[in-house]
This record gives sequence, C-alpha cells and structure tokens, in this order.
Amino acid sequence: MLEAPPRKPWHNSQMRTVAEFKIEYRQILDPQGEIVAPLPKFAADPGEVLRMYQAMTRVRVFDAKAVNLQRTGQLGTYPSSLGHEAAHIGVGAAMQPEDVLAPVYREFGTQLWRGVTMKEILLYWGGDERARSSYHVLFPLVWDFEGKQDGATVVFPLLWSFRGPNSNTTLALPLLPVLHVREGSWSFNTVFPLWWSVGDDRTGRGRRLFIPFFYWDRAEHGTATKLVTPLGGYSRDDRDGTRTFAAKIFFGTQCSWGLRRSGYRCRTRCRRLRRRGRRFLCRRGDAADQN
Repeated sequence: MLEAPPRKPWHNSQMRTVAEFKIEYRQILDPQGEIVAPLPKFAADPGEVLRMYQAMTRVRVFDAKAVNLQRTGQLGTYPSSLGHEAAHIGVGAAMQPEDVLAPVYREFGTQLWRGVTMKEILLYWGGDERARSSYHVLFPLVWDFEGKQDGATVVFPLLWSFRGPNSNTTLALPLLPVLHVREGSWSFNTVFPLWWSVGDDRTGRGRRLFIPFFYWDRAEHGTATKLVTPLGGYSRDDRDGTRTFAAKIFFGTQCSWGLRRSGYRCRTRCRRLRRRGRRFLCRRGDAADQN
C-alpha cells in the first residue's frame, strides 16, 4: 500500500513571536497557610481579620444557596460569585463610608459589607422592582445612577448632581457657575460671583449677599435682622427692643457733605453751602427710651 506524500504547507513563512509577557503576583500566605511575606496593617487587628473571614464565609454560603434556587427555577438569572469572596470583601473593607460603590453584577461580598441585605439581592435577581437600582450612560456625556436612597447625575461638563438621603449637591456651569449644597437643614447657594446665600432651616439663621445691591443677615429664630444697601440700611433687635434706620440720598453733587458735631461742612472750596446731599440717622429705639 502506497502512502501519500506529506502535504506541503500553503505558506513558507517562519513563525514569529508577537509578544511575550509574564504575570507577577504578590503572596502573603502559601497554600499551607504559612506566612511568607510581611502582613498588611489591618492584619494586626485580630477582630477585623475575623470579621472579614466571617464575611467571606457568609458570602460563600449565600452564593451556594442562590445557585441552588436558580437551578431549581425559584430564582431568575443569577451570576455566581464563587472564588471572588476575598477580592469583594477586601474592596468593601478598604472603602470609606463616604465612598460610592458602582458594582457590575456579582460583587455580593462588597454589597453585603456595605449594608445591602441578602433579601434585597434576592429580590433584585428575582425581578422585584422594589430592590432595583438603575444606571444610564450615554458615553461620555450623560451619566445617571439611581439607588434606593442616593443617586448621581452628570451631564458633562454642564451639570453635576449628587443626591443622598439627607444631602444634595448640584453644580451647574452655564454662563455663571451655580452651586447648591444641602446637608440636613443647612444649605448653601451661590451664583458666582454675584449671589451668595447660606442658612439653617432648623435654627432660622440666614445670610444673603447680592453684590453690589444688598447684604441681609437674620439671627437665630429671627430675633434680629440687618439689611445693608448702598443707599442705607435697617437693623432690628427684638432682644434689645431697638430699631435702627439709616439712609443716604443723593441729588447730584459738586460738594461732598458729611455729618459732623459742628454741623454740615463743605469739603470743597465752594464759597457757599449747597444742600445737594444729606445724611441723617434716626434711632427710634433711643427716641422711644427718651420719651
């Protein structure tokens, strides 16, 4: 029986190496659990280490139960987190309370560490809208994230808004920058650089500044009020029982007038008085006391 001659390759080029690489890793414990490198700082706290280990075990048990529910048709689509426990718990433990978590779909360890309950995770994957969080992205212009108690919206670069249960921060950048910040009953607003406002709804304290037109200040519970404008001002203090008015009226000027103990005195070299400007001060509280 004759054998067919070997077929020649359809090409005659030599194989070339496109790339070579190596993967480095950092190891603290070997497969036997022996320490092979210096421990991180958090490992000096046995309580914290035990808490993290318990969280990893909890996620492993939860994941196994959820997979069983999905296999028996009692749960919808469910992405298993088997083997991800340490990475997810490590991320959650390293986050600060004010940090924002933007999970993909299987970071159950991080979510449980941050306060999400098992019930809420199962409700979400079971299709219950009450546990739903949403995000909409039109890259790179629009970013919108909505959670149960917080959310964020960015319309780059014109609008930045971050919302929480008791807080709200919004920055808008039209012709003039607009900033709104609220923390509980305290709020701050500005239309930079003309309008500035700060106040506390709980105490009634508030301040307003509209450059260059007026400045307004209200003390706690409205017991005192001040208003200052280029033309004069007003002050009221209920604790002292006083009212103060100040006004400045201009009719045109070639001479500048000031109130002195000796009367009105022209500050220019005019030979005769010209009553084209006046200043007067009336303190009603003092007048009432004298009466």
